[in-house]
This record gives sequence, C-alpha cells and structure tokens, in this order.
Amino acid sequence: MNEETGNIGNLIRGLENFRTRYDAKQNLLAIGKDVVPELTSYLENGTNRQAKWSAIAILGELRAEESLKAISSCLLEPDLTSAARDAISKITGLSEDRIERPAVRENFETVESLVDKAIDKERVAKFSIEGGFDLVFSLSAKEPGKDRRLQHVKVTFEEYKDQPEELITVYSECCPASKNLDRWALKQNAKLHHGALAVMRIRGREELVMKSCLYRSSCTPELLGKTIKAICRNADQIEKEIAKEDTR
Repeated sequence: MNEETGNIGNLIRGLENFRTRYDAKQNLLAIGKDVVPELTSYLENGTNRQAKWSAIAILGELRAEESLKAISSCLLEPDLTSAARDAISKITGLSEDRIERPAVRENFETVESLVDKAIDKERVAKFSIEGGFDLVFSLSAKEPGKDRRLQHVKVTFEEYKDQPEELITVYSECCPASKNLDRWALKQNAKLHHGALAVMRIRGREELVMKSCLYRSSCTPELLGKTIKAICRNADQIEKEIAKEDTR
C-alpha cells in the first residue's frame, strides 16, 4: 500500500468522527479523483452513516460517474436519500425531483424470486399487478360435494414514510368494510395468531382485509410462505363467516 493510498484510507476513517469530519472531507476533495475507488468501496461496505453521507457528498462534488451505482443504492436508505439525490443530480445534471429510486426494480425482482420460493409447492397461480403480485389459491372445499374455493392474496413491495425500511405487505380481501363490523373485527384480531383485520381503500372503496407486513431485510422464503398461507386461510374463513359465500 503506497503512502497516498494509506492517507486516503485514514482520511475516510476521519469522516467517521465529527471532530475530524470537516477537515477530512476538505482534504479528500483536494486529492480529487484518486479518492473515488475507496470512497465507493466505503459506500458499499462501510457502516458509519455520517461517514457514508459525507462520502456521497464528496463523490457528487467530484462528479464521479463510476460511483453512480453505489450512490443509487443509497436511495433505498431513508437517512441517505437526500444526499444521494443531490449527488446524482450533480453527476447527471438531472433535477432532484426527477431522481426516483432506480434500484427499486432490482429489489422488485428480488422480491419476485422470494415469492416464487415461498409458493414453490403450493397450488397457486401468480399474476403481476402494480407493485407486486396477485396469488390465486385453489383451496379444498370445506364440505363434501362443494366446489373448490378460490382465494386471492396480494403481495406488494412498499415504502412507508414512518418506517425505516421497505416492507413486504401481504393481504387478502374479505368483504366491503362497514361500521357495524368494527367491534367484531377487533374481537377477531384478539384471536388471530398471524395477521390482523384492517380496512384498506381498494378500487375506490373501503374493504375489510386480512393483512400482515414483513421487513424486507429479514424476510425469508419460509417466513413469507407461512405468512401467505396464514393470510389466505384466515381471510377465507372470515369471508365465509361474513359473506356466507366465496366472492374473493
């Protein structure tokens, strides 16, 4: 390791301490493009959030086009989104309001793979919908001589401003929502071991749904599979109790 490379590494470590952060940033900017590879590596592997924020800012000031992929991945991290947007704007010339999460598609495909593994051995058809997938389960009839029952379960990949990371939402419609079901739904929630009844606005009207949310970072195919099956089973039972027929 030559002296300059070692110095760059020390300066990047200086970004981790608020007492040395300003001087380290100015010195890295003064060195110029030679700092780009190590700053990019820090974005991909570093853990200090303030140092990553400063690294993004430096790469933006240096117009480091080769770092765009690493910077773009930071759009998915709420505390780094604004710095990433500013840097991408400086590098590409795009206005910040046009910079939307380019890594979302990559994660969407990862979620699709997760869904495929979760339902691998299930009797289910999968259809793409906006933001996720519609899974149509063919359930065994509960009574002899009756047709099999169908149940739709939606799996979507979403962001919520009040959540620190992306969520996978699993839900299934039960029936139209109404005020006379509110107390009954709360009592049902107390009995459920997985998922809960909630009201969602779907196709312009409020629907009573069975719903569960999972953090994307900790979701495994096994956990998602169990959640999907529980939501499907519970929603079908609730629908049967309320509607007395298979309408969902």
